[in-house]
Amino acid sequence: LPLPCSVDDENVNTPLHDEKIPLSEIFCHVSDEQILCGGMINFCRPNSYDYYEREELKILNAIPTAEGAIAIALDKMPI
Repeated sequence: LPLPCSVDDENVNTPLHDEKIPLSEIFCHVSDEQILCGGMINFCRPNSYDYYEREELKILNAIPTAEGAIAIALDKMPI
């Protein structure tokens, strides 16, 4: 599942798709024996793993985020 997994705790985060995909729809197709991975997970299921809990991913994600914020700030500066 994406990062973040959901922004409303009900639907999968799909910013480029108009239709909502309920998390419950995903859950009904995933058994308790299967592994479900997602970013910033706010639900508790057997064999679900939040890959965003890994410190190295947070650090590596912060670098382009900071670079993007700086680029936006520079673009907005009146020069």
